[in-house]
Amino acid sequence: TAMATAKPPGVGGVKSFGHIGDRSLRQLIGYWNGKRGPRALPALGDIDPTEIPPLLAQVWLCDRLAGSGRFRYRLAGEKVNAFWGFSIAGKYMDEIVPPDRAASVIEKARMACELPAVLHDHVCLSLTEELTETGERLILPLSDDGVRVNVLLGIAHCSWVQDLEFDPYVSCSVTTTVTAL
Repeated sequence: TAMATAKPPGVGGVKSFGHIGDRSLRQLIGYWNGKRGPRALPALGDIDPTEIPPLLAQVWLCDRLAGSGRFRYRLAGEKVNAFWGFSIAGKYMDEIVPPDRAASVIEKARMACELPAVLHDHVCLSLTEELTETGERLILPLSDDGVRVNVLLGIAHCSWVQDLEFDPYVSCSVTTTVTAL
């Protein structure tokens, strides 16, 4: 996994996220950025699902539990649940992410909370020697008190979900861009 750090965007700094390729991810970062206004972080209450209906199938919300620091999925759209093969609502991140990837995924969620930061992953998955697919994932922090991140808003796009008959895959590379706020 490669890591890159981007300069923090100012208010309205969506241009700082020009590396995001997928249209749905760009729409959500623009929406999130608009909701935060002059604040560093928007609150969960600022997010109105009726304002982003085309994105809902790809979106998930994950609570960071104050006592344990664990992450529990609050809800997930149909495409997210299809990717996992079951509804992830109410499940803990460390229970559903495969053990070989759990530490990395959880570390990224913690980083989004503790810095706080926006995290963008670009995934290149070689399904066979000849077939390579790409995907993107975006993690956006939310804070009810404006200081402590208590919820993560995420979205993912991957073209291989519908026809994934290649398990295990040949190789996978992930490039993560961390944009501290």
